Amino acid sequence: MKETNEGFSLIELLVVVAIIGILAAIAIPQFAAYKTRSFNSRAESDLRNLLTSQEAYFVDHELYVACVTTNCPSVLPGMNVLSQGVNVQVTLGNHVTTNDPGFNVYACHDKGDTMYEYNNIGTGTGPESTINLYLTYTDPAACTAITGG
Repeated sequence: MKETNEGFSLIELLVVVAIIGILAAIAIPQFAAYKTRSFNSRAESDLRNLLTSQEAYFVDHELYVACVTTNCPSVLPGMNVLSQGVNVQVTLGNHVTTNDPGFNVYACHDKGDTMYEYNNIGTGTGPESTINLYLTYTDPAACTAITGG
């Protein structure tokens, strides 16, 4: 009688396990980076919605309103709710050269690593009336400390 061996050898199985380990070592950090970028996108999206709500409020009342994470949805029209984990702060001021009323908005996500700023009073870190990168952080407390969330 002839004996046949079926199945995989130990070396073949070890090679497969090693390949899976290498792929996992590459994929897991990439997945974490994708999650962080999605949290940052939530914050930027909520900031854009907040800008629209501020301008709608200005059309009705001829003034801007200051708010933070906890009261922006109830104060601003159309701003029913912020995305979960997003912190915002709106500060008021007058433009540094024209003295027109205006505001700065800061937004970030608890699990993100970027804070965004919009400024139309001429005191921000970037060009006026554009959304700019304000700061990057590694400690989520930096987000809630600045925005008061």
